Amino acid sequence: MIELFIGSIFLSNILFTKYLGIRVDKKDNLYISLLTTIVTIITGILNYLTYKLLNSLNAIYLRNIIFILTITIVSSLVVMIYKMITKNDNDILPMVVSNSIILGVSLIVTNSGYSFIYALTYIVGVSIGYMLIMTFIYYLGLELNKRKVLISFRGYPIILIVLGILSMILGRL
Repeated sequence: MIELFIGSIFLSNILFTKYLGIRVDKKDNLYISLLTTIVTIITGILNYLTYKLLNSLNAIYLRNIIFILTITIVSSLVVMIYKMITKNDNDILPMVVSNSIILGVSLIVTNSGYSFIYALTYIVGVSIGYMLIMTFIYYLGLELNKRKVLISFRGYPIILIVLGILSMILGRL
């Protein structure tokens, strides 16, 4: 189980290997990654339990619709609580809801046939890995903005080049 946890954080990091959803220019990136992590954990658990219920009812065809509904409801609640606590009026709900990691984790966990403990381990590991990488990308973007980079490579291009190199390195481990 520890191998699954460590592997989901670093070796099979969902941002590098499954989906790419980055914002390099906003400080909201850190808040969005934290909220996405929270939503991913909550919806991953709820969707795992929902999948088991749908499987027992022989209604697997409803999986994607119910997963998306769960993600939308949980994301809305988490962002609403975040706005109440921080008094932040930025509209970050679309960034959290539309993040493919949330649905991707639920689908990967249900398709892999993990037990609840293994599913929970994977969900938490992937969420921590996502948050680490998004924080890394934010600070990498800040650092690269201080460097002399060709105009055509500034912003997303240089970030994608660095991420490509990192994914090749991590893919070899």
